[in-house]
Amino acid sequence: MLLYDSNFINNSESDYHCRLIRAISRDISSISTNIHHDWEKQFAHLLRNPDPEGIYRNEEEVLRALFTSLATGLEFTSDLRLGRPLGTIDLPRPNRAEARRSSRSQRHVELSLLALRELSFILSESNNETTMLLDSSFAKAQANLALVDLPDLSTVAEPEGRMKLQEIRNQLEQIREMINQVLAQDLGIAASFNSLDGD
Repeated sequence: MLLYDSNFINNSESDYHCRLIRAISRDISSISTNIHHDWEKQFAHLLRNPDPEGIYRNEEEVLRALFTSLATGLEFTSDLRLGRPLGTIDLPRPNRAEARRSSRSQRHVELSLLALRELSFILSESNNETTMLLDSSFAKAQANLALVDLPDLSTVAEPEGRMKLQEIRNQLEQIREMINQVLAQDLGIAASFNSLDGD
C-alpha cells in the first residue's frame, strides 16, 4: 500500500511517507534475518535430528510436521490466495487478492505451487505411483495458472477469468484430498490441526 497505492501516496506528506517506508523496510529486514537465522541454526537441525527430549522426538513427528506444512500451504493458497478474491458468483472480491497493488497476486500463487510441489515430491518419494499422481496434478494446476491473464487476479470479476481461477482452486482441492488420503496413508499418519484451524 505504501509503495503502490496512488490514493495513499498522493494524500500523504512526503517526508513522513518516506520515513515510514524506511522504518517498515528495516523491520521486515530484521524479521526476515531472524527467521532465516532461527531456521538455519535451530529448526532445520531439529528436523534433521529428532531426539526423545526435543521438539521432534522421532522420525514420525518430523514427517507429521512436514505433512502438516504441505497441507496447510495448500489450504492457504486455495482458501485465501484464491478463495478470498473469488468470493461468490454474485459478489467476487478482486480487491481482496493478496498483493494486488503490486500485481504479484498470481506470482504468489505460482511460487506457492512450486514449493508445495517440491515438498510433495520429497514426501511421496517412497511410493512412485503417489509421486506421479501428485506431480501430474500439480502440473495441471500450474499450467492452468499460466493461462490467467492478469497478475493482480482482477479477472475474477469477469465470468471467463472467474472460471479459470475456480478451476485452479478445484484442482488444489483435489490435491488436498489426495494428500489427506493417499499420501497420509503412505506415510502412516493422519492429518492434524494446523494454524488455520482457529480455536
